[in-house]
Amino acid sequence: MKATLKLEKIEKASLGTTFVKLSLTLVGRKTTTFLLSTAGLNIRVESSHLLSELQTLMEWLELETPDTDNLRNNRSEVIIFGKEILKANKVMQKIKSI
Repeated sequence: MKATLKLEKIEKASLGTTFVKLSLTLVGRKTTTFLLSTAGLNIRVESSHLLSELQTLMEWLELETPDTDNLRNNRSEVIIFGKEILKANKVMQKIKSI
């Protein structure tokens, strides 16, 4: 199954937590796009789906990544991707004096 993960936007909640909104497209027998969010600890499905589509997502999240150099699954890769975006956003928000 082929997967594409894309940044949609970065949002800040009222209590100050920053969330990364992601779009995950899984291409298999059928193409399904999931809207996900993460703050770097877990993944939340934001879009509405059939139970069979959610089951496909859960199975994909538990699959090992194609990279044999690590022992991560796809769930870990999505969370790490979100953390990297949060770190990059923090760096971009800093004011730099020259």
